[in-house]
Formats: sequence, C-alpha cells, structure tokens
Amino acid sequence: MIIEGNFYAYLRCDILRILMMTPDYPPNLYGGIGTHVYNLATGFVNEGNSVTVLVAKINRHSDDPNNFEVSENGKLTVINFPTTMDGDFSNEIDPHFSKTRIATPFKWAELSNKLFPMVYRFLKSVDPFDVFHAHDSFHAFTSVAIKDLFNIPMVTTIHSISAPPNHFNDSLRRYMLNNSNKAIVVSKWLNEEIGTRYGELATDVHVIPNGIDYDSCEDSFRRACNPQFQPLSITFCGRLSPLKGCDVLLKAFAILKRSNSSFNYKLKIAGDGPLKNELKLLSESLSIDKDVEFLGFLKNNEVKLLLRQSSLHVIPSIEESFGITALEAIAEGIPVIASQTGGLSEIIENGVNGIVFPLGNSEILANEMDKLLNNPYTRSQLAKQALKRIEKYSWDNIVIETNNIYNMIIND
Repeated sequence: MIIEGNFYAYLRCDILRILMMTPDYPPNLYGGIGTHVYNLATGFVNEGNSVTVLVAKINRHSDDPNNFEVSENGKLTVINFPTTMDGDFSNEIDPHFSKTRIATPFKWAELSNKLFPMVYRFLKSVDPFDVFHAHDSFHAFTSVAIKDLFNIPMVTTIHSISAPPNHFNDSLRRYMLNNSNKAIVVSKWLNEEIGTRYGELATDVHVIPNGIDYDSCEDSFRRACNPQFQPLSITFCGRLSPLKGCDVLLKAFAILKRSNSSFNYKLKIAGDGPLKNELKLLSESLSIDKDVEFLGFLKNNEVKLLLRQSSLHVIPSIEESFGITALEAIAEGIPVIASQTGGLSEIIENGVNGIVFPLGNSEILANEMDKLLNNPYTRSQLAKQALKRIEKYSWDNIVIETNNIYNMIIND
C-alpha cells in the first residue's frame, strides 16, 4: 500500500535507541544519502535520543575485519566498517562508481557475506536497539538479516531509483521494501515510480521529503529582496554523471556567450564524477573553457559560500528523485532554474518560486537564463517566494515525521 501525506502530529514516545545504516557519511560523501543521514541522526540526538550509524562504504580497505572506525559525539556514535572485497569490484558493485550501474548478484552476495559478520559481532556486543533505519538498498541482504536476527523493527528509506530500470537493483529494492515494517520515499514522483515498477508491496510507503539545514533566513531574505544583488556567476552543484545533465547547461551557457558579446558571467561547477574530463573537453570544444570553473567536490559549508555569490542556480538533471540542491540554493536566497523532471517539480512551481524548462533543451534553458539575468526584479520575486515555502523542508519537521513512522512500527 502506498500512502501519501505528511505527519505533523508529533507522537512523542520514550527516548529511543536508533540504529541506522548508510553507504556514505560525512566527511566522505559521494551523494546525498550521507548528508541526509547525518542531519536526520543529529536531529534525533538533539531530541534526546541515542543514534548509532553504521557506515558500510565499499572502498574502505582494512586487512583486519575487526578494525572498525568508531567516533562518538555524545549520543551519536558512528561506526565505519572496512568492506572492500577481494579484487577490484568497486566500479561494478557500487552505483556511485559506475556509469552503467551494472551489478551481479554474486558480487553483491560476496559483499553482504563479508559485511554481515562484522555487523553481527558489533550488534551482539551492544544493548538492543528500538528501531533500525536502513537507507536505500546498497546493503539489502545485511539490512534484512539485522532486522530478522535481532528482531528490530525496520524502516527503509529509498532515496532514488535506477534509470533506466535495472533488473537486479530493482529486485534489491523490492526485497528491501517487502521486508520492511514501513518504508519512506523522498518525493511523490518516486512514490509513483515505485508503484509503477513494483506494483503492490507488502509494506506501507510514506512520502517524507529531504530536509535542508538552515538556522535563519535573515541574510537569505536580504539577498532575495535586493534586486541589485547580482554577482557575475551562475552555479551548478552535483555529481558529474550522465543523469545530472551538466552538458545541457554547458551548451546553454555557450549559447548565451555567442549571442551576447558583453555577457561576462562565469559558470561555476561544483562536484566530481565520471564525466569530469568529458565535460571539460566539451567546454573547450564550445570555446567557453575560460569562463567555466570546475571546482571539484565541495564540503557543505563551501557549497553555501559558493551559492551566496551566485546570481542564478541551475539544475539541468535528466532525472532527479528529489533535488536537494534546489533547496540549498533557495535557502541562500538564490533563484533556481530546474528541468521538468522527477521530484524537482514538487519543489519548483514554474513562474512562482522558480523557473522550469523542458528536459534536455539547452536553447530554452539559455533563453530562461537570459531573461532572469536581465530582470533583477523577477529574480528577486522568485527567490522571495521560494524562501517562504522552505520551512516545511526544515530538519525539525523531517525528524518529527520520521519519528512518527518509528512510533508506528514500535507500537504495532
């Protein structure tokens, strides 16, 4: 059963011992899952709960299988497990490292066989947990084994979905969902896509969006309300992979440069990934390489600083299950242009709090960028309206909604 809707009634229960599992975690991030888990875990700790995060990254090698990296900060404990397998299988197993997202059941099984004994020994050595929250299906076999062997009610959050469909990865997600007590997806679009691909599931699926970390929007409103605020930079933040559509933005930027000799903006690209060299070559072939800066991977605070010196943030994704970078730009008072795909359309309402352009269309993107850059008042209005809507994405609200899911399965 798929359930849509928010759960703002805070069903507060006793202090919880929460276990989470994630494929990455700050400071070593490859996508948005680790940031999500960090903020969610921190939010629960701030409410007085105890949280242990199991980080099962594929590329952390250790000859000693008991060599856990443990870091503790009050009631937040992070355990890093060494999970590199024999042979160089990382590119084939972990979608973060693969262009084609090809995986084989045998190699996933090998990973699970090596990971689970380490997790099992750790869990046997500590007090029981009240709830287990698994993030995506990277470690599906281990996650379900934890739930069954330790009798812990399990919530699974699916953060994204393979595009195009991948039989084995889809099978893993279906396996995770059908073996969870409750499931969460980060957007209505992802909810509908899961319903289309997987049909009726054995568990309820709830929509809880990603959150954004912001303390005060005072400075952001000041930027948004000032039409004269116009730094000469356009920004992109994201993994440099095919689905992020950075090539579409480069082509649009080239169109603007060719059509206006006085166009003196810089395009600043934050992120890393398998297409980095290819995109650099594309910028050279388009004769815009002197005006395009590839900044590499930036930490969260560095992304905030970058956005604050931007006139416009562009998200040209081919597919986006949610679109956290849209919220990051909005939180800094920067207007957003995004492609009409996935969860982005749930954040950006065209012409109201941002601009939406047709998927993959560089010419229309260039036209929309040109209109906004030449209309400070419109840019300011869009940024202000976007800021007014951002509160529902605060981590305080996300923690409340997630806590309600925990309470449902604990009290079931």
